[in-house]
Amino acid sequence: HMNEKPPSIHQEIRDFCIQNRLISRGDGILLAVSGGPDSTALLHVFRELQREFQFELGVAHVNHGIRGADADLDQQFVKDMTESLGMSFFSTRLQIAELKEKRESPEEAARRVRYTYLFETMKLQGFDKLATSHTLEDNIETILYRLATGTGTGGAGGIHPQNGAVIHPLLALSKKRIL
Repeated sequence: HMNEKPPSIHQEIRDFCIQNRLISRGDGILLAVSGGPDSTALLHVFRELQREFQFELGVAHVNHGIRGADADLDQQFVKDMTESLGMSFFSTRLQIAELKEKRESPEEAARRVRYTYLFETMKLQGFDKLATSHTLEDNIETILYRLATGTGTGGAGGIHPQNGAVIHPLLALSKKRIL
């Protein structure tokens, strides 16, 4: 039908999660929220889905200390938003410069210590899954990077909807759509 309106972003994410079996009733899901538009959308949609799927939700935020006062504002923004929605909030402040290993770029170091903290928090607080806000573009970027670095066609796959305990509910959505 021409007049059917396209599915809402909420509906698209819900359908993607169901098709890829990313969420189940009673899950404990820790959301990695930076405070950017993608992770903020993830937070709000999952808060809505919580009614239907009765899962436990928590929010984790990593302040990398790279962006100074801006990073502190991001942390405060996520904390206020999470608490206003009645969800538990976990955060840490790290100094990437001190944690960087010899051959790592600051970005690689930030990613490594972020995931270390997120997984530790997940285990410590008894969550089953960690949800990140990777989008369609992140997925394309990953594929291009793997092709460019010659990982071979075997390793050229992108980000999977689920990788172990990590789920990527926004993978089918473009940043433009989220904005």
